[in-house]
Amino acid sequence: MKEGVCSGNPYWKVAVREKDWTVGVIEDGMDIKTAVGGKEGSSACPEKGVCALSMKGSSELRALLSSPFPITPSEPPRKLGFLLDWEEKQLSVYDAERKQRLYTFNTAFKNKAVPFCL
Repeated sequence: MKEGVCSGNPYWKVAVREKDWTVGVIEDGMDIKTAVGGKEGSSACPEKGVCALSMKGSSELRALLSSPFPITPSEPPRKLGFLLDWEEKQLSVYDAERKQRLYTFNTAFKNKAVPFCL
């Protein structure tokens, strides 16, 4: 789904490594490395057009917000599911294998939302 979305309720899955990844959605036209590349991703947040989860090591899962929010699933996810509800302005992220919601972001996308994986 590299082309991005700007309507509807798309759902997609992403396989992730055991450690050190950042996966999410960024507003079209933004530079991913600039938006997510701040100190431990601290510049990435929904207000700046980025909704993402980040794994550092094999156990530090967090939602990237203005103050990163720790998420503590029983086991680290291996496959994430993303559900973007454009009209409700929400992006929900799931552990796709265990069918557990990990986090729901409130979004403010004005342009297309483009999935990314680093």
